[in-house]
Amino acid sequence: MMSYKVKSKQEFINQIKEGDLTLARMIIRTILRNLSSKNTRHTITEVEFEEDEESYELSCHSDEFIVTLEKNLQVLIEAEAYEECSKVAMAIRYLKNNKSYDIQI
Repeated sequence: MMSYKVKSKQEFINQIKEGDLTLARMIIRTILRNLSSKNTRHTITEVEFEEDEESYELSCHSDEFIVTLEKNLQVLIEAEAYEECSKVAMAIRYLKNNKSYDIQI
């Protein structure tokens, strides 16, 4: 698992709000690797806060894949990373099409 280091929790919050490209790519890669996984919870990275000497695990639940990809797609668009955008758009379509057949009892 990769580690993502930041100085403080506030810096991490700001990076999320501003759409940090490195973090967005980490999130997207984890989701793309797990599109067909039976697991529901997927670890993205361990976030290490240097000031507090603490770390937390950043994860994504499979129910949140579509919304998470859509949000991070915006970061890729702003960075003009169009090849990656195409992959994310295909993954979103895949998930939306397969969700309609996913019946949970």
